[in-house]
Amino acid sequence: MEDINIIKSDIIGETINDFWKNDYDFSRYDSHKPVLVISLVYEKGSVEENAILKIVQACKLSDDSYQIMQLHSEEKLLWATIIERINAQAVILLGVHPQQLGISALFSLNDINHYASCVFIPALWVTQMEQQPELKRQLWTQALKPYFIDQQK
Repeated sequence: MEDINIIKSDIIGETINDFWKNDYDFSRYDSHKPVLVISLVYEKGSVEENAILKIVQACKLSDDSYQIMQLHSEEKLLWATIIERINAQAVILLGVHPQQLGISALFSLNDINHYASCVFIPALWVTQMEQQPELKRQLWTQALKPYFIDQQK
């Protein structure tokens, strides 16, 4: 008798398995820096890098208080794996969607979001923000300034 598959369904897709790969190199990261910027991959000395550094400077973050992690647009890295190795209190997502980190929560763009004892500030990729200055201004006035500048006073 032939085996018949009545319901053809991929219950847990193959992309979910990407989260369980543990080959990401965390050796270049300091586990004690409180701010983690997770951005799309960029070239050293590029316009994108300069834009990210301007954001960090505007937030008055010193070199010993933040670090930048770069992910490719389709790359996935489980948030639980990141937080296990990097003790971040605040995360700025630049062009990286929370789903890439295995986070199924709905975050407000350009706003302060609390999740898993951490603050997340999701934003568009820096080149997209340059094309939409209102969203760039919104990121500053609704999230970065209130969290990094106003809160420090």
